[in-house]
Parts: sequence; C-alpha cells; structure tokens
Amino acid sequence: MNTHINKNKKKYVKKIVPALITIQSILAEREERVIDDTFQRDSVWDLELMRDYIDSVFEGLAASSIILADIPSCLKASIEAEGTKSYGAKRLSSQQKNQFEKSILDGLQRTDTIFSFVNNEFTITGTYIDADGTPNTVENKFFRDLPQRLKDAFYATAIPEITMYSYTYREMVKEFTAIQKGSPLSDAEKRWALLTPYNPWVKQRRKVFKSVFLRIGKAKQAQEKANRKKDVEVLDQTILSLMPHTKEKDCGPSNLDDFYKKGDGKSDLKQVSIYKEDELDRAWDIYRTRVQPIIECKTQVAIRTYWAIVYISEYLYDNKLDIKKGKVADLYEFISKLDRKLYDASKVAQADEVKKQQKAGSEDIVPDSKYYFWRCSVPQQYKAREKRAEELLTAFVKEFPKDLFSEEDVAMSAIA
Repeated sequence: MNTHINKNKKKYVKKIVPALITIQSILAEREERVIDDTFQRDSVWDLELMRDYIDSVFEGLAASSIILADIPSCLKASIEAEGTKSYGAKRLSSQQKNQFEKSILDGLQRTDTIFSFVNNEFTITGTYIDADGTPNTVENKFFRDLPQRLKDAFYATAIPEITMYSYTYREMVKEFTAIQKGSPLSDAEKRWALLTPYNPWVKQRRKVFKSVFLRIGKAKQAQEKANRKKDVEVLDQTILSLMPHTKEKDCGPSNLDDFYKKGDGKSDLKQVSIYKEDELDRAWDIYRTRVQPIIECKTQVAIRTYWAIVYISEYLYDNKLDIKKGKVADLYEFISKLDRKLYDASKVAQADEVKKQQKAGSEDIVPDSKYYFWRCSVPQQYKAREKRAEELLTAFVKEFPKDLFSEEDVAMSAIA
C-alpha cells in the first residue's frame, strides 16, 4: 500500500484490490465501465483469437487480469493532487457525471470478446462442460443456440480482475504505460496517453482522418500502422506542417514528443502558447475541404502523393480555389503526374551529374539530398519539405489546370 502526500499536505491512500469476478457480473456492470481512449490500444483481435479466448473461459484458463480504476476515488485523488481544473480531474469528473464507476485500463479486448460472444456475433466449435459437469459437443453455434446449462456454466465462470483505488489520473497513465511494457507502446501510443489539451483536440478528429489514412499505401500495412496509431502521427505531422508558426520546424518523432509535452498538465488549448487554436482550425479546415476530398476519390494513394496533395491543398485554400464538381479525380491525376514528372526528372538529373563527375575524373559523391526524389522521402524534415513544396508549387502554377476550377475563383487568385 502506497501513500502520496501533495504539496498542500493533503493525503490520499492508493490501494490495489484483486478479485475474481463472474462473466455474469462483467455483463451486468457493462454500462458502469468507461472505455477511456487514453488507455486503449487499437489492435483488434481476429476471429481466431476471440474463439481461443472464449475456449479458455469455458476451460477456466482465462488467467490474465482485467485492470480497472475506481473513478470516484481516483477523481478525489486527482483533485487533491492537481486541483479541479487539471486535465485528469476534468476527465474523471466528466466520466463520473455520465454514471461511470470504473475505467478499463487493460482488458478491453477480452471484455469486448465476451460481449461479442454473448451478442451472437461469432460462433464456437468444441466440447465444453456445462453447469452440471456434463460434456456438450458444439458445432459452429452462436451463444443463443447453446444449451441453457452450458450458458449457465459460461455466466458462472470467474476471471481475475484488479481494481486500483485513489490513483490520480496521471498515475493511471503511468500504470497503463507500465502494463504495456511486455508489448512496448509505439511513440504515437505514448503520446496518445499524455495529459495535454492538444490530445482531446486530435482525438476528436482521428476517426475522420483514419478513414483517409487507410487509403495511404497498401491496405494491410496501413491497417497495421493504424493499429499502433501511426495514423495519428501522420495527422500530427500534417497539422504541424500547415500551421504558420510550426511549419518551419521539423516534425519527426522527437519534435512531436516536444509538441505534446508543451501542454503537459494543462486542460485548455488557450493555456499553451504553441497550441494556437485558430491555426489548428485552419490546418484542419485545409485537410477537410481540400486534402480529404482529393484522397477519397482513390482507393489507394502513395504516401509521397499524399504529401504532394497536402502542399497543393494549402495553396488552393489560401487562394480560395475550389475544385469544380466532378473534377476532383482529375485534379488528383494532375497532381500525381506532376509529382511523378518532377520525381523522375530529378533521378535523371542526378544520373547526368554522376556521369559528368565521372567524365571529369572526380570522385566526389553526388548527394541524394540535392534532388526532389529524396525530399519526397522525408516530409518530417522542414528544409526538405519546404524545397519540395516550393518546386512542386512552381510547376503547379506554371501548368495550372484552369479547367478544373471556376473562372471566377481563378480570376480572383494569384494565378490570374
């Protein structure tokens, strides 16, 4: 048992209470347990894993504990430690107002599998012991079709559960991170759990962005990356590359870490100078009104093309150029071909430079970083991003496809 005393000499006592809880109780308490996305990883069990888990429940072998936090006591601890306006206190207070009693820190996949099984979302096959000790052979049956005594046995099965009391929200985050050490969190997953007002902002927009992210690159790889919140990282990089006061900075993992941590412990965007709400909203508006429609006209898009679309989209937005109805796909093809032309031309230019060096008898290395094709591979580097965008936009304006935009918009823009 640990005791924490804050600077105001107030005291709260943390404790961890293990228990065995029946499946029936878990089902009964479903509405009292909040799924706080701060503590959730995205990886979703496939059908085979779900069936394996249900088998282990029937066999009494589901030994991994579900870990919960008691919201009322954790709210009190958070208020004592950091005040009522702290990020954690506000989040827990909102959960308590919505009648939640416990927060799931670990075990969402297991509880979701139990709910899905009872809700007849998948079948099982095997031999299971019912409440009378009688073996029952089941062949591809939903829960609703099982014998009642077999259902009774499932309901009565107990699995381990641990409840944490009087942990501050910050300590809950720390425990969640510690729990995941056996399967290390990605950088994006670690940022997802930070107590910063930027996090709620980006979480509200993630679902919209994720639908587009799943089109970037190969579908299976995109889904695997999204399961580790790589989509959030790309969204962060997109936002930072579009905000005037951050676009002239790198946006690699360490830069994103710093950006998130600037708001550590704050509860409002206005409290953090680097979180300029008007610039965040502008960046998101560029994404929603320009980038998203262009990406959504294709099933799969290369990451290189995605960034080309981002750079062009900002130009269109700033010049109030709206794409004609029915012309979005044409614009995508135009940008893609233009980017490919610059990419290929830079490859040729490097090859010519190498030949020129060899002819002159020079052994100097011709660096990739001088060329457009290399800049396409490092959107997280400001200098490379700036030079690529400048070269791409120069070519775009020079070959501007006026037929894809209204004459009025073109007349009012810098193109005219």
